[in-house]
Amino acid sequence: WAAAGAGAPPPFPELFEGRSAGGGGRAERTIISHAEERAITLEQLRHVVLVASARCEAEAWTSTEPGRERARLTHESMTMYDLAHHLILPATRAHGCSLVE
Repeated sequence: WAAAGAGAPPPFPELFEGRSAGGGGRAERTIISHAEERAITLEQLRHVVLVASARCEAEAWTSTEPGRERARLTHESMTMYDLAHHLILPATRAHGCSLVE
């Protein structure tokens, strides 16, 4: 990130482990112009699920579902809306990019 002039690294650094050419973390941001080209691999999805599962219970994430906002989440009860709210958006917000960028 610093090499790309983007400032501080994003939150959730474990999401980006091994993503730079040198394997020491995420050094540069790759911009992908077309949303349809921002897919992730099954391996990357599994990694996101592992990170989310570990953090969900450790950080006491709660549901984003209307009427259940105070309900504690587990890795089994988490939805994509919850994942986006608690992990994906915070990890990408500062740089205005997608998770794969």
